[in-house]
Amino acid sequence: MSKTSKFFGLVTVCALAAGAYHWNANREPEAIDPDPDTSITGDSVDASEISIEPPSTESTNGTVAPPVTIENDPFGDGTFDQLLDDWTPVDAPIVPERSAEVRAEWVTNSRIQRNLPDGTYWGFLHSVYDEEERGINFDVVQYDGEFIRSSDGDQLYPAFLEDLLYASVVTGDAEPGEARNAYLAPTTLWAIANGESAPADIEVRGWYLLTIVDGKVVGAEGVVTP
Repeated sequence: MSKTSKFFGLVTVCALAAGAYHWNANREPEAIDPDPDTSITGDSVDASEISIEPPSTESTNGTVAPPVTIENDPFGDGTFDQLLDDWTPVDAPIVPERSAEVRAEWVTNSRIQRNLPDGTYWGFLHSVYDEEERGINFDVVQYDGEFIRSSDGDQLYPAFLEDLLYASVVTGDAEPGEARNAYLAPTTLWAIANGESAPADIEVRGWYLLTIVDGKVVGAEGVVTP
């Protein structure tokens, strides 16, 4: 494992716990029943109450954010600095053989209207928005050896920049199994998707492996289409 990967393994857990402090339920889509093993409460501050489950060998294997249970916020105001400079080489995610499902009943008017359960999903960077908050719309589908779209048309799901803790894009002439990624601050990813220039041969409008915790997109890692 590279030094960069080891660095992210330690820092991401801290970032996830920190980022959870900012999650605002008032602007979420209508929530579905949460996973009983993944909950957030605002009780006493005790770092010993944070438990980290080992990465699954299925949908979460190799992603930036393993399943996490956060009982409270031991990091005060929950703020943190950007960890790497933009375009720093990082490991590409290990793509799971099967991603989490998206059910047809969750989609109305080409938009997913419920919080997606915790897991990893395939999402195509569809568009950006700049309204009350900035964010990125991903067209989210299931992958199980092939792409599975449960409804007709797009299945858009928002990734708010305030929630998105980590992003990377595919760089170079990558092939399946040989992908090379570069770190990007979520704000940089948003800006390029909104029309700002990027280095030559970099295309941000592609597929991403999305990590979702408590209904929020917290990681978006560029992947090569199988």
